[in-house]
Amino acid sequence: MLKLNNKGFSFHIVLPILALLAVGSIGAYMTFKSSAAVPPEGWKTVKTRTGPWTYSVGSGPRYNDFTVSGNGSIRYRFCAVIKFSSYSDNRIDLFVTPSNIDWTRPTIGTSYKTVCTTSERLSSGSHYPNIQDRRTHLNKYTVSKIYWQRYY
Repeated sequence: MLKLNNKGFSFHIVLPILALLAVGSIGAYMTFKSSAAVPPEGWKTVKTRTGPWTYSVGSGPRYNDFTVSGNGSIRYRFCAVIKFSSYSDNRIDLFVTPSNIDWTRPTIGTSYKTVCTTSERLSSGSHYPNIQDRRTHLNKYTVSKIYWQRYY
């Protein structure tokens, strides 16, 4: 009778186990640590611009060069960090052109407040944000930051 070589037999068991561990660890790395991971659902900031910019009554910026391109299936919203120079029922119109995402008219005080438009699937083409103070009071407002967010 032939006797099995115990040393060779143990290598036949160990090598497949090591191969499985190597493949598993590479798969775990690709899933959790690299860009192959699926982003969590929610809003992600895709473009940011920092000010500050100060505007007077009836005026407002048109950030024509701060655009996003829609394709009809991706949801975007525009946000701004704004404050007024003094308080007097201050409201601001925040909207996106040309799609006219639902206008947001939040009340803003004398300390910075983040306000965002509602989200919408933008049609194809470029879209840019607008901020407008349409009141007749003499308050100035300051925009410290603007940003686009995309929903995943």
